[in-house]
Amino acid sequence: MGGTELKTDSSQRWMLYRKDAYGSERIFLSTGQKQAVEEGKKYSHRAYADVWAKDAALVQRVRSFLGTNFHWHQRLAKKGADLEIIETLQSIR
Repeated sequence: MGGTELKTDSSQRWMLYRKDAYGSERIFLSTGQKQAVEEGKKYSHRAYADVWAKDAALVQRVRSFLGTNFHWHQRLAKKGADLEIIETLQSIR
């Protein structure tokens, strides 16, 4: 089951996965992998939403992820403001 790339820098690649995929251990089996998921959550929650909202490519990936994986966010994914998209991602636990 593939994820959606959120951000990549020189040393890290951050991916988005549906919670049920890793919660049921279909993707992440090791303790290290589960710890990486928790670190990824912390990373996205610490980000400045207004800064991320200015990154059009990142916003588009998040729109796609929300629209594909959360039917209740489809309208937001299509028509929501960029900042609202990022804030919605950050609110998902």
